[in-house]
Amino acid sequence: MGGKLLNINRSIFKAQIKIFVILVVFVTSPESWATIYYVDATNGSDANNGYSRSTAWKTITKINSLGFNHGDSILFKRGEVWREQLVIPSSGAPGNSIYFGAYGTGNNPIINGADLIAEWSMFITNVWRAKLTTAPNIVMIDEILGHKKSSLELLAEEYDWYYQLSEQYLYLYSLSNPETEYINPGVEASVRNVVDLNMKNYITLSNLTFKNSNKNTLTTGDYASDYIIVENCTITRSAGTAISGYIGSDYWIIRGNTITYCGGELDRDGIYFYDKNTSWEIYDNKIYNSGGDDIAIAGSGHRIYRNDLGPSTSLAIGISIDPGSKDIWIYENKIHGHDIEGIVVKGSNCKIFKNRIYENGYDGILINGEEADSSLEIYQNLIWGHHNGYSGISLWVGGNNVKIYNNVIFNNDIGIYQHHGQTGVVIANNIIMSNNLYGFIGGPETPTLIHNNCYNIGTNYLGVEDHTGTSGNISQNPLFIDESNYDFTLRTNSPCIDAGIDVGLPYYGIAPDLGAFEFIPNPIYPKPKKFPFLDPNIMTLKLIPNPANSSTIIHINKPIDVNSFVMQIVNIKGQIVMEREIVGASSQIEVYWNLKDKYQKHVSSGVYLVILRSHLQQVIEKLLVLQ
Repeated sequence: MGGKLLNINRSIFKAQIKIFVILVVFVTSPESWATIYYVDATNGSDANNGYSRSTAWKTITKINSLGFNHGDSILFKRGEVWREQLVIPSSGAPGNSIYFGAYGTGNNPIINGADLIAEWSMFITNVWRAKLTTAPNIVMIDEILGHKKSSLELLAEEYDWYYQLSEQYLYLYSLSNPETEYINPGVEASVRNVVDLNMKNYITLSNLTFKNSNKNTLTTGDYASDYIIVENCTITRSAGTAISGYIGSDYWIIRGNTITYCGGELDRDGIYFYDKNTSWEIYDNKIYNSGGDDIAIAGSGHRIYRNDLGPSTSLAIGISIDPGSKDIWIYENKIHGHDIEGIVVKGSNCKIFKNRIYENGYDGILINGEEADSSLEIYQNLIWGHHNGYSGISLWVGGNNVKIYNNVIFNNDIGIYQHHGQTGVVIANNIIMSNNLYGFIGGPETPTLIHNNCYNIGTNYLGVEDHTGTSGNISQNPLFIDESNYDFTLRTNSPCIDAGIDVGLPYYGIAPDLGAFEFIPNPIYPKPKKFPFLDPNIMTLKLIPNPANSSTIIHINKPIDVNSFVMQIVNIKGQIVMEREIVGASSQIEVYWNLKDKYQKHVSSGVYLVILRSHLQQVIEKLLVLQ
């Protein structure tokens, strides 16, 4: 008996030694010694070591000249301005991105693609000139966009400017010397792009402002970069595209950014990614006044959600899906006020659902590509306010086998327009209401029209027989709560309740409702959960239950100014079995883990380390799994 106890004790001791060795290796590995560097444009010096706020560097040129380790952070002082280009010098690694962010208080740090122009001389009365070796696409005069003219003779009023390429002079109309006339901050001319990713991977850019780029603001150039995160940044007044990824740039996350007035000078988009890019996530962004489309998509596996897109001041589309694209999901976005369409689809195998698409110049959703066929699903969208002869949903070219389910299509000129006899189209459970000219136009191939409520100001059906009273189709006031204020939930006495057919979407009651929202009587909302610990200044975690045999809840408390961090679960061999990037402003977060690895296989019994890592802090907690 004593021998058995001795063997057990030895086994426990060996296991403890293994855990200790792993912890020692982890703590002493180079990646665990990530460094925070500080940059201060006013008080810094490039002769400093950059390790503290009092010994901060001064210039971006210093950053560009160095190499950084995985997990390092480079923080720019808030309220400061750099008139330089950031050329990313090093790549991070999985779970250890290199982080470019902000510190201090005040406005986000600004990286500006424009230089202040000085040494003006009068050329003729009210026309001044200054030497400038780079042709600008943008000239700002005390933060007001200048008026670019095509010849010197056209300079006639304040803010007019012209660039003479052969002589390399910038000409400006001004009643007096621009150097003294404009001082807040003065005359700025764009002369460079702002951020070059420089073929680097695993990079995070956070809480920064980029402005006045002479072409594209944040770009990979003609090369690919993978695993890029752009979060909580402002990008404004870019002559070209705000964010662009070249062919083969995969696994980007673009979230929480404001992108304004980008692409107008060069007719470019807010966000554009090329063909053969995969798995971008674009969410919680505000994009408006783009020169081209707000988001132009190519590639596969992208997810675009919870963005606010529009309005625009040019011939722009909210979201454009290019030919060759596939497996694109567009959901829960607000898309409004574009001069052309809200969404244009030229790819295949896409899903468009739960969006609010309204008051665009042309169609709300336009299907216009030979490839836009198989597995294209449009469901639970709210689409209204498309006039001048345009439609809520328009099937123009392609669109065979499209499924249009449970949408509310309200107050357009045409509800749904099937232009060219697409085959295999199924239109079910929609409310097509108060459209001015027609509810549905179809032919020569009649789609499957079942269980719709077509109730319009104009003619309900054109080009096909009136389907009212057949195949579950009705024509009655749907009795919305308040359609004048775009509340399309159903009243308790709506004829659309339980009037639909099962198309695979969740529903409540004996049958699905028509429209985008299921009527649920007396809904019960869960109470908010209380967390067992609350310290606003540090990141902590707690595992409940621990030990765990089927699942565990990872309770996380973090400082409110930590917007993102990485969570890893590591086994006894030091292998990462699960990794997740977590984003959110809330200071308390819960993560459910079902004790499965990244391949969705159950992990074996043993000791695991749950690791939280932000750019400022790292926390580790042991978890015992008993399967």
